[in-house]
Amino acid sequence: MSKRKFFFFIPWVLLVVNCGGGSVDSSDLKTQGIHATVRIGASESTTYVDARLTAGGPNGSDVELSLGDRLTATAYGETKLLRREPQLFGAYDSYIVEFQDNIPGEVLRLNLSRESDPDAPNSYITIPATVNVTAPSGDGVTTVAIDETVDLVWDRNYEGDVTILVGLSCTALGEGKERISFSSDTTISDQGSFSFTFFESVDVDSRNEIDTDYDCEGRASIERLEEGVLDPNFDGGNIKISQYAAVKFVVYH
Repeated sequence: MSKRKFFFFIPWVLLVVNCGGGSVDSSDLKTQGIHATVRIGASESTTYVDARLTAGGPNGSDVELSLGDRLTATAYGETKLLRREPQLFGAYDSYIVEFQDNIPGEVLRLNLSRESDPDAPNSYITIPATVNVTAPSGDGVTTVAIDETVDLVWDRNYEGDVTILVGLSCTALGEGKERISFSSDTTISDQGSFSFTFFESVDVDSRNEIDTDYDCEGRASIERLEEGVLDPNFDGGNIKISQYAAVKFVVYH
């Protein structure tokens, strides 16, 4: 199990941390000069697509699609246009779209169509089995002690690895009552169960920083990660999907 100290806990990472500078118009680029990093999140009844297009590799400048160039996603019998939006407080831009469906076995396809250069129509990925949590039971928030063992249980309907992400957000000691957050992740073969305590996600050096007069907010996410096929006309990259489910907790001391 690896431990990390964060001020925000994200159940699965869509963000590209390393960012280039500025942007370049796609009319100035060949298709083979565009790098594509595609992240797809599927949970409950939603599938979210986040595609970052860059020039000069994964950490290059953002690509702004010019008039006549389009990026679309097709899934569940629908084709939708991805829209460009700033991410990570404006540090970079992504093309995003959301489907109100999440059907295992369906294929999601991504198509970059170009006005004056070859298209890249053959990126695709298969939606993995959904994560159906059976314990803790109930649709609300579960209350546990910080050192209490939590037994996560879900349907065994998948062959492969699963990553368990445990996050904890607490009130820090001090007059400002700021929030301090921690997370840990564990990757195991998908056996349909995992046990943990929230105390395990807090590194030893930081345990005295938590104000024990206040309850903490906890979250556990079960994530299945798969990689698809990216169109060879791109200048490299990848397309990945995370099928996940999350459980929320109130954590007391």
